[in-house]
Amino acid sequence: MGWNLEYKRLKMNLKLKYRPKVVCTHCGEDCTTEIISLGGGEQFCCEGCKIVFELLRDNNLCTYYDLEKAPGISFKFKTTVPRFDYLDSPEIERQLIDFTRGTVSKTTFYLPQMHCTSCLWLLEKLYKLNDGIIASEVNFLRKEVTISFDNRRIHLRSIVELLTKIGYEPEIHLSTLEKPQKDNSQRDLYLKLGLAGFAFGNSMMLSFPEYLSFGNNLDAKLRWFFGILNIILATPVLLYSARDYFTASWHSIRERTMMIDVPIALGILALYIRSVVDILSGSGSGFMDSFTGLIFFLLIGKLFQKKTFETLAFDRNYKSYFPLSVLLKHQSGEKSIPVSSLTVGDVFLVRNNEIIPADGTLLSEIGQIDYSFVTGESEQIEVFRGNEIYAGGKAMGTVVEIQCTKECSQGYLTRLWNNDIFKKEKKSTLLEVNSRFGKWFTIVTIAIAICAGLFWLPVNPGIALNAFTSVLIIACPCALTLAAPFALGWSLTVFGKSSFYLRNASVVLDLAKLNTIVFDKTGTLTEPHKSRVTYTGKILTFEEQRLIQTCLRNSTHPLSRGIASEMPQQDGLILQDFNEFAGLGVEATIDGRTITAGSYPFISGKCKETIQQKNNSTAVYVLIGNQFKGCFEVTNSYRDGLKNLFAALKQRFELLLLTGDNSHERNELLSLFGEDITMQFSQSPEDKLEFIKELQYQGKNVAMIGDGLNDAGALQQSNVGIAVSEQSGSFSPACDAILSSEQLTKLPHFIKFAQNSKQVIIWAFIISVVYNAVGLGFAVSGLLTPMVAAIFMPVSSLSIIGFTTAAVLWNSRKMKKN
Repeated sequence: MGWNLEYKRLKMNLKLKYRPKVVCTHCGEDCTTEIISLGGGEQFCCEGCKIVFELLRDNNLCTYYDLEKAPGISFKFKTTVPRFDYLDSPEIERQLIDFTRGTVSKTTFYLPQMHCTSCLWLLEKLYKLNDGIIASEVNFLRKEVTISFDNRRIHLRSIVELLTKIGYEPEIHLSTLEKPQKDNSQRDLYLKLGLAGFAFGNSMMLSFPEYLSFGNNLDAKLRWFFGILNIILATPVLLYSARDYFTASWHSIRERTMMIDVPIALGILALYIRSVVDILSGSGSGFMDSFTGLIFFLLIGKLFQKKTFETLAFDRNYKSYFPLSVLLKHQSGEKSIPVSSLTVGDVFLVRNNEIIPADGTLLSEIGQIDYSFVTGESEQIEVFRGNEIYAGGKAMGTVVEIQCTKECSQGYLTRLWNNDIFKKEKKSTLLEVNSRFGKWFTIVTIAIAICAGLFWLPVNPGIALNAFTSVLIIACPCALTLAAPFALGWSLTVFGKSSFYLRNASVVLDLAKLNTIVFDKTGTLTEPHKSRVTYTGKILTFEEQRLIQTCLRNSTHPLSRGIASEMPQQDGLILQDFNEFAGLGVEATIDGRTITAGSYPFISGKCKETIQQKNNSTAVYVLIGNQFKGCFEVTNSYRDGLKNLFAALKQRFELLLLTGDNSHERNELLSLFGEDITMQFSQSPEDKLEFIKELQYQGKNVAMIGDGLNDAGALQQSNVGIAVSEQSGSFSPACDAILSSEQLTKLPHFIKFAQNSKQVIIWAFIISVVYNAVGLGFAVSGLLTPMVAAIFMPVSSLSIIGFTTAAVLWNSRKMKKN
């Protein structure tokens, strides 16, 4: 407690005594460690921000700073310099370029740093920064920029280096080389919708004379002429716009199942054939306006489902996480090669904070590896020469030299994707409901149609045929079909606006059925870029704090830099000597005084007094001279609001924790979850997957909430896999939903909203059944006329759309108030 009070007092005095708060002109961050000024009064936190400002100023692009306040990306904490020499490879360049014709090439990059209108404005002005760039087009939702360039004047590597220089380094992975096949279904859907809409509008116009004449005064030839025009308009709608319903019905029948598409197809076909017969025989004007309107509304529902989640990617494999190139070491020097070209026996280098792309043996004397992304274990592992290194780990601190023992596609990390669970498609709840409902609806509809026909057949064969076809027309579950797409489509929209992105509409129904929720710890419950630093030991004077902070901030080790960032920032102390011992610690001479900081073995060997070792392996011990001062411990920083989140969820769900980390933070987790909670520590990815399977075997509907690659199998196996992401466009494991980390505490409200949406669908189904019952009364009695159909069918469809829209939006307002 004494240290905390002293630390806060010194930090406050420092800010008051030395200078007021200074904000960087480019990125808006506090200038804590240094202030770089330009003649125009601009001030910057680092040299990188200043360079970008000068580049934009020299090219008359300072409007960038007018659109948003301090819109730039900070360079202050970037400790590595990107290497892009692998882009000189003709093979990689050919795979990254989308299109080339003559001297003009086009390429697309994903830029995760894109966040505001200033970013969009600057990225569309790239041609002013290099005259080899012809044009650039930004897709803000997907965070992508498509660049057209003159391949004689600028190469792909130069474009990437330019983007990196201004703060928008492209994210290039192995998966980037695999261009996905173009999906033409969206364009096809728009064409079908446009055709149906055009036919619906014109068919309504051609039917007005019939309706306004009430069937008495319209000339027979004119009625026949308008009818022929309606057939011409409706036939392409049947053959093209409604084609998917007939295709799906045929596949359903072949698979011996009865999807909801079967009665829809029957109703559509009966409506069209009955209309053609009425028109050509002159017995009536047909129902072509109702037919085209029905198709139009059905396609609107289908489009609505697709729009919300089309910009997000929910399927990932190991290639989405791997670097594109690796630095190969050979006799003539170092050379960047594609990771896919790495073979057994090759020696490669991995720098600080880079992902290891293949399994291998460590050739360096010592190294620090962070496996948290693969195993969930948040502590760094110290490895020595000859130890096995696994793909997916991240090198921390100094460069490590590794000899490849397994190719990229055969390593430990990729074995996770060889599990059978990734080869199976998840069953869709919506499809299961449609299958069960469609089977009985079809049977009942055909039975009623046959009974109506048989009832009227002895009396009047004409009325019998009319009654039979009328039942199929009215019983077409158009309103029933629209209920789920619009209710779930609006739900997807509401979730999307709350930064909760679902793979498809069926996930809403899966959320509504949950009774068990499993949490990962590292990166899910903890803040990935924040750690809590505590100090125990002798009270440090202000000068001693300055010495320790200066020493630690010059280390390449992330643990040292993390501690330094939490201490009072100071300028003016000059290093006279500095040495870093990989995996052990650092030693510096500042103003004639020696400061040593590092691990327990490193410090205990230099200190004469006995030091008590901490249980926490992320502890940094400090000496000033030969005197032991104390120890800094770095622990996970948990997200705000977790205690309230778990308290709310425990009222309705069984909660469990699965983590690859050890149990040293058990007590803190118990304070968040409560005592009655099952916790499993030191769980491998395979352990997590099997645990989820066991829960499902017990009949539980399970949601898995995780963030890392180690959670991918469990996310895929669970009924609902939710990946927690710091930004929606970032790479997430294969999952059913992506949840912004800032919205994690709203999870109970999201699940409740999903349950309310399910209730909306049930009520919409009830309303639809009532409509169908009324319509069947007209149909069975043989009294269905074009006028009745023209009024009844659109009204039933529009009322369902209106009800579901209003109900879901009302529930969304209730959710936002909570």
